[in-house]
Amino acid sequence: MKYILLLLLLVSSISAYAIKDCDYTLTLNNATIQVTDIDQVIQREITANHNKGGNGGRDCMTYRVYFGKGLANSYQRKAYSPTNRTMNYNLHRLVNMAGILKEQADALSASEYLEGSAPQNDTNYQSSFFVSVPDIAEQNFAQSGTYTDTVQVSLYGYVDPSRGFVFEDSVSLTLLFIIPKKILISLIDEGGVFDENATTKVLDFGFMSQFQEQGVDLRIVSNTPYQVKASSANNGNLKHASQNSLVNYTLKVNGSAVSLTSSSGIPSTVGSGIETSTAGDRFNLRFQILSNINTLPAGLYQDQITLTAIAN
Repeated sequence: MKYILLLLLLVSSISAYAIKDCDYTLTLNNATIQVTDIDQVIQREITANHNKGGNGGRDCMTYRVYFGKGLANSYQRKAYSPTNRTMNYNLHRLVNMAGILKEQADALSASEYLEGSAPQNDTNYQSSFFVSVPDIAEQNFAQSGTYTDTVQVSLYGYVDPSRGFVFEDSVSLTLLFIIPKKILISLIDEGGVFDENATTKVLDFGFMSQFQEQGVDLRIVSNTPYQVKASSANNGNLKHASQNSLVNYTLKVNGSAVSLTSSSGIPSTVGSGIETSTAGDRFNLRFQILSNINTLPAGLYQDQITLTAIAN
């Protein structure tokens, strides 16, 4: 006769139910940050609740908080858009951005974690940290939209000299960054570089002659797809200052003709593009006199063209 011995080993994990040494819990609110034209340092708070207290003396009266690397898996932290574009940011202990906050295994100095004192039981204690966000230009004009990162934040309580700081609690911090649509326009000499302050330009033909040409560069810096419209006050003509005489001219943009007829009411499309670098997209505008001015009254002739960049 055979006997079969069936031995059942019941193994269960008690770690999930383990009593915390210092009975801390950690809470913090997610952050939504609007990215602006200037560098920002934004203060945030974490709350450590000391529920039970320690085991006598100074035990459990001190805690430390550590911060994970986030989705970039790096302390050069990045937030990501739904299309996997990135923008830079970081987390610091001090408002002057000294010290980048790190995980426990990587934090080698006091500037790389938060430390707080919690002498009373059943009491909330707050510690501050700071989110640094470079301005839009420093982000190389990152595409407009929303960017997100999630960082694991962990609290450790000090138990005793032999054990030091032990893990107590962790939460996920979600940071949402919003980069608004932004378009800058610049009118400069042909071949010039983008200048945010150069938004007007005068082309002086002097004593005009038929087929005379002058040009100007339009540069667009944008973090969103865009189009450019042109509106001529006199629908593609230079008008005499006191009479109804007109001098017709043509406009070519990057070598292609653009009609300004009726543009005073319905602006003409000059060009379009997607997101640019900080150097911007270049549109060369060339104006040529068509009319035979020898048959026209002497005097000053002028037109005003308005160029408008529109976010798509």
